[in-house]
Amino acid sequence: MKVLAVLGSGRSRGNSSKAMAAAIDGMAHNSPTLEMVELGKLKNIHPCRGCDGCRRNKRYECVNKDELLAIIHEAREADTILISAPIYFFGFNSLTKLFMERTFYSSEGYDGGPSLLSRKRFGLILTYGGADLDDSGARNAIGTFRDMSRYVGFQVEGIVHGTASEKDGPSETMLEECRELGRRLSANVDSAT
Repeated sequence: MKVLAVLGSGRSRGNSSKAMAAAIDGMAHNSPTLEMVELGKLKNIHPCRGCDGCRRNKRYECVNKDELLAIIHEAREADTILISAPIYFFGFNSLTKLFMERTFYSSEGYDGGPSLLSRKRFGLILTYGGADLDDSGARNAIGTFRDMSRYVGFQVEGIVHGTASEKDGPSETMLEECRELGRRLSANVDSAT
């Protein structure tokens, strides 16, 4: 089984990274093949232009020739994708949104065919500074993610979210939920519930 772990934060040691590390720790028992990507370390990354160039070529390849192109291909080859992202201004941060727009749009099934991401297993981790789902904007991100899953046809295996302060980071309860999500995501597809 191949897992693509995408850190959407621009901060390598931030709260989203700590939560991702806990999820990866949970995966260790099942020993999946893991590819880790930190979007914040990409130096050449461009937004979706909405140009439909990916719809006009037979490989469904985005016309932006940047570092994200290889990650889109990794997502298509993975069995499972885990995204860990911060909530900034009432939704996904811009790096995560850019990844999702480019990956999901260019992988959309054309001419009646299924999406290139359909039936893949996804997990989502969200960290935020607000007190709850509403004042942080996490509810918006979760709704967007669920809407995308219905449209693209991927399977949401779990969503973990929680307040994570600069001083204290994610709570131990949240980190344990991340480890459990990691265990669930890395379980054999046939035995997953």
